Amino acid sequence: MMTISKHAIERFKERITWEENHSVEKFIKLDVSNSELLYRKDEMERRTINGIVYIIDCRNANQPVVVTLFLDS
Repeated sequence: MMTISKHAIERFKERITWEENHSVEKFIKLDVSNSELLYRKDEMERRTINGIVYIIDCRNANQPVVVTLFLDS
């Protein structure tokens, strides 16, 4: 199970589009599951898909946390 941080939801709404929190969480989870791993360092992953880069804390392999996201420039 993946957790989406409040910060990541706020960044999504600021940078991509405003939707209800539940819809944003659902979108991010699906997006991350289909994303490409750019690299992993110190239990942190950077993944990309559709011009969005997700930063994921993987210290707990059973419950990774999407910490934030930004648009790939």
